[in-house]
Amino acid sequence: MSKKILITLIFSSLLFARIGLVTDGDEKTFFSMCETGDMESCNDLASIYEAKGNGKEAIKFYTKACDNNHSKACTNLGLVYENEGGVELQEIIKLYKKGCENNDTLGCGYLGLKYQSGIGVEKNLTKAIELYKKSCENGDVCICTLYDELKNEL
Repeated sequence: MSKKILITLIFSSLLFARIGLVTDGDEKTFFSMCETGDMESCNDLASIYEAKGNGKEAIKFYTKACDNNHSKACTNLGLVYENEGGVELQEIIKLYKKGCENNDTLGCGYLGLKYQSGIGVEKNLTKAIELYKKSCENGDVCICTLYDELKNEL
């Protein structure tokens, strides 16, 4: 299996792992809490909408949380835009950067992948390793694997 496919599979599994199973009651609770300013609930609500295939509502609540400095929501918003299209790649990269700057491990991982592959940014393996290392040090064991592999290649 090629490394590109392996990397895609790892990140895809991370994306689906964060959604989980949610009941209608949970959705109502998250909506209510989001409306009172709980940005984690806005992010969770957006994840529910995303899982249901309602990208418009997912974007609405990820944006609300990201605009209020919820790092995971910024990364998640970047992922929705990347999957659905219609947004410039540079905007997606800005969202990953914002997530990573606030220690979202997935944001650092996706940004590292962009630098490793040279998609949307100039290819920079040193920067990719730095981002993977940050993600790994914050506890993302999947990214640790990518970090170790890339570090050992150089």
